[in-house]
Order: sequence, then structure tokens, then C-alpha cells
Amino acid sequence: DKGVFWVAPLVVFVPSFMIWVTIPFAHDIVLRSLDMGLLYIIAFSVLSIVGLVMAGWGSASKYAILGGLRSAAQLVSYEIPIIMVVIAVAMLSQSLNLVTIVEDQRVIPYAALQPLGLTIFLLAGIAEVGRTPFDIYFAESELVGGPFVEYSGAHWSVFFLAEYINTFAIAALTVILFFGGWSGPGLSGDWGIVWFLLKVYLVIMVIFWVRGTFPRLRIDQLMA
Repeated sequence: DKGVFWVAPLVVFVPSFMIWVTIPFAHDIVLRSLDMGLLYIIAFSVLSIVGLVMAGWGSASKYAILGGLRSAAQLVSYEIPIIMVVIAVAMLSQSLNLVTIVEDQRVIPYAALQPLGLTIFLLAGIAEVGRTPFDIYFAESELVGGPFVEYSGAHWSVFFLAEYINTFAIAALTVILFFGGWSGPGLSGDWGIVWFLLKVYLVIMVIFWVRGTFPRLRIDQLMA
């Protein structure tokens, strides 16, 4: 199905790009500070699941359809704990605005109040973007390539471009929700972006360390 086949990469890529509209780098460095920013991010992030199912269906291949269904099962399962943690953070700050959430952590970051929430959010986020050890729905050793098996060239690369954009988005959200965003000693105002980028860099290093350290799980282990 050529129409579905060619649209699927865009359905995966566009939501991963759109969530950056409301992610603040500092108090005044944000494209659009939305009062319902957290809801906006969650609403857009789940759309990429539809794109992976479309990719499998449009390929008209048994392997691709199976990979698309496995990806939907994994991503829907791990979207739920992310949403539960986001609700807990919203209850703490009494707001869905990301700037307000950061400002509320000036004294105590939420990582100190919700260490379990931080752990669940980071692990579920890594699973959500399909990074090792959670890259099961397109694992070459288990399937021939998941929902991407019939793709090549630029269309194939768009799926993985979305993966890396989402990886940095998860790191940025981890910093905003749990580590006080741009808050830090010595820098204030727009210069807080230095603290923000430093914290994001450290979280990204942890995500890459996890990828390079742990072996891939089996699908039954992951879903359990």
C-alpha cells in the first residue's frame, strides 16, 4: 500500500519533532510555553506508535506486520508508566506547564522526592524510543527488521532520526521533570541554558552507557 508505506515515516518523525515546541531550554528560551505543555507532549508522543503500525501494514509483508504489532504492544505498554509518572509530577507542582515545574524545583529537585519515579521514567523512556536493551521490535536476531524490513535509503533513515530526536527529548524531559531544568548555582536568567545542556548531556551519557552495557532482552522478558 504505497500511500500508507510512504506516509508512515512522516507519522513517526513529525510528532518527535513537534514536542520540542514546548520544551524550555531556559526560563525565556522556549518556542511556546504552554499551560498544558505536559499534556501536549504526551498527546504527540503516542502518535508515533500509529506510524510504526502503518509501516508494517503498508509493507504487506508478514514479517513487517508482525514487527509493527510487536512495536505497538511494547510502546503502548511503556507509555503507561511514563504517563503515571508525569501525573505524579503534575500533582507535586500543581501545574502542567514545564516552566512552572522547573521553577518549583529551585529548592528541592523532584529526583529527591521521587527517586522511584525518576527510575521508572528513564527506563520506560529508553524502552519507548526503542534503545538497547529494549530494541526488540526491530531486533535483527529476532525478526528480519521489524516494521522497517521493506524500507531502505532515506525513508529507513527517517525512522532512526526520529529515534535519536526522541532520545534527546527523553533526556531533556528527565532534566526538566526531576533535576530542576536550568536551575543551578552561579548562573541565572537565560544563562541557565548552560546548566540545562550540561544536565541533558549527563543523562544522554547514561542512556548511551546503558546501550553499550546491557544485552538485549527477550520479548517475553520485556513484556513481563
